[in-house]
Amino acid sequence: LEDWARNYSKDGKEDMEVKDPYKILGVDKSMTDDEIKKKYNELINKYHEDKVNHLGDEFIKMAHKKSIEINNAWDLIKKERNNS
Repeated sequence: LEDWARNYSKDGKEDMEVKDPYKILGVDKSMTDDEIKKKYNELINKYHEDKVNHLGDEFIKMAHKKSIEINNAWDLIKKERNNS
């Protein structure tokens, strides 16, 4: 989580311009739907508020933003693959 936090500036805006949903989830387009869903579930669990609650408000805010990014990426991939 700390590595991910380094990619964000102090105002909470993402420094990197990576918006490819596959890159956000760390998956390849050639992966199966089940493989991508498994990775999505791992990431959403990793950045869940309850998992970072002990790290303080700053990490909670960053994890919340990351969770939104992960969910948006997952939604885009589902739409692209017609699996909504």
